[in-house]
Amino acid sequence: MAKHTPGPWHFLDIGEVVPSDDDGLPHEELRICFMATPGDDPGAADRIEANGHLIAAAPGLYDMLIKCRKQFEHYQRQHASKDIAEAIIHGEFAAMCDAAIAKARGEQS
Repeated sequence: MAKHTPGPWHFLDIGEVVPSDDDGLPHEELRICFMATPGDDPGAADRIEANGHLIAAAPGLYDMLIKCRKQFEHYQRQHASKDIAEAIIHGEFAAMCDAAIAKARGEQS
């Protein structure tokens, strides 16, 4: 079970990523993160916004990755007796999902 703040998360134009309240609206009193100010770098504002949107998408991406992993495992079992090459490929995809999930959980760096 994930220990992170449940999603969805929202990126606010003030540079904050916040969780949802009970109605699914941004809960502005709680903060997931605050993006650094751009300083003098002319491209920093765009990168900060892009990073904020990526961070805000994390809970949904995490949930989808777990679903994809289960599907790859299902395909691996399904192909095990028919097409070993397909089974190996699906097993490799499941292993890549496992590694990404472990990293998201803080189980590996």
